Amino acid sequence: LVFSFNLCWAGSSDLSQKIEYQLALRNQDQVIHLSRQLEKNQDLKSQAYFYLAKGYLLLGNEGIVEYESALRYINKVLKEINPSDDMHFEANLFKIQIFLEKGSYKEAIKNIQELLQSPEISENSFKKFQLQVEQLNLYLRISDLKSAKQLVRAIQNPTFKSRASYRAKSYMILGKYFLNTDEIQLAEQNYNRALASYEQSDICHKVDAWHMLAEVEKERGNIEKAMAIYNDLLDYEEKNNYQHGFIHTLLIASETSLAVNTNKWEMSQYA
Repeated sequence: LVFSFNLCWAGSSDLSQKIEYQLALRNQDQVIHLSRQLEKNQDLKSQAYFYLAKGYLLLGNEGIVEYESALRYINKVLKEINPSDDMHFEANLFKIQIFLEKGSYKEAIKNIQELLQSPEISENSFKKFQLQVEQLNLYLRISDLKSAKQLVRAIQNPTFKSRASYRAKSYMILGKYFLNTDEIQLAEQNYNRALASYEQSDICHKVDAWHMLAEVEKERGNIEKAMAIYNDLLDYEEKNNYQHGFIHTLLIASETSLAVNTNKWEMSQYA
């Protein structure tokens, strides 16, 4: 799951900062609980709805993602915010993200195409770039590498200059594309760029990039290097109290180690 949208609302409260922190830790219960409190503030209701949409797209304690609840709240945001507001576009991007995670690819592409055809987007290079990143992600989800290839150059070389943090998600998606096309060095390069681009406070995204660097080493057959990355990652997650990520990394590292040891054992039977 990749959330790369930053909510920058006028009048943001300390409560908003607490929610952002819990989102970084992927703590669904706390995100929803705190968002309910924020919802009581009439001036910050739309913000609360956006946080609730994000919270419901996280895995809950029972491992269930509540897609319909996420869609219901993001639609509330779209109804309440003026279409000319940048946050309206952010909400549309998040709605596309929900469809992607849900596997509703037809709905996702429909939303992307409608937005790309709107005059506001066609005249805004940055927004067009963001939609193209989502489009590339969609093509990779459905394994349409031919269509994906047509977008790669535009995403690698956008016609505008922006801070690297805005392009962090594009680096992740490009890394995925190059991993799928067996261009391992380019995949590693983009994942490293993503890791460097995410802010220190953006724990979950940094961890995602770190995981993919381990996957690159596994693809190369460098299992020991992959395990070293997992060990560094576990230290980072423990230091930052990122329990959700720590457990996930521990499971993947254990599976990787077990697979290696099993293969060694099987080979020894024929030695």
